[in-house]
Amino acid sequence: MKSTILTIKQKALPHAINGVRNKLIIALETTGEKERYGARLEAVMNQDSNVNAMFMPNAQYGYQAHPNGRDAHWLFAPSFNSEHWKSEIFVYVTCGNLPTDGSVVEVGSFTYYSPEGVRGVSTPLRVRAPFDPRVKMNLKQELLASWEDNLSGKRVYSHRISLDLPDKNVSHWSVSFKVGKGTLVFNKPWTAYTHDELTGVIELTWSAAKNATHTEKREVDFQLLSTSKYYEPALENLANLEGHYVMKGSPLASDCQD
Repeated sequence: MKSTILTIKQKALPHAINGVRNKLIIALETTGEKERYGARLEAVMNQDSNVNAMFMPNAQYGYQAHPNGRDAHWLFAPSFNSEHWKSEIFVYVTCGNLPTDGSVVEVGSFTYYSPEGVRGVSTPLRVRAPFDPRVKMNLKQELLASWEDNLSGKRVYSHRISLDLPDKNVSHWSVSFKVGKGTLVFNKPWTAYTHDELTGVIELTWSAAKNATHTEKREVDFQLLSTSKYYEPALENLANLEGHYVMKGSPLASDCQD
């Protein structure tokens, strides 16, 4: 039997965030006839995404979730105002494990089935992944020396962090690590830094001068004052050490065109 829905196409490309519900608007090109009872539009999602709901304006409620918790469909049913049904449907989805490069990600497919169960037209469901301009930095840490501070009677640990950075056009970078309660920065680094004494997180930051193009310093030396005069092997290494840098003029990829 002739299909009532001729084409299906996603109208817009939403900017998605992991774990947050997104609204996808799907346009339906039809013959203009009423859809028959039993026809359905089915969303089949990838492993890390799921359908939360579907809605079609001026149509009887037909959303049905699938037992797997990811997929769902909209079942066409007769209603008093079915002659006014809109040729579009809203599909609400939540995505996970998205990349952070601003790329277009296919998260599922949307397919029309006739009342007889015959597969018809289909379209991919897509979102724009979040864009994070930060680039993970390779770091090398080294304990240079350790001694007892005569004034405080506590032990000092002298550290060096070496940064793997591009030669040019770095806008700024940050390096963070975690220290135990009571451990303080003793000899300050040449960079700006913050120390959240509640969480123990120390963050070193640097931003390029306005017209600078070269990355000159790739090492940061500093000293930590512990809470004891005794040597603590745990302070040989910096816990949760990580770093990122951002390039000048980091672009957001342009929208993908069909």
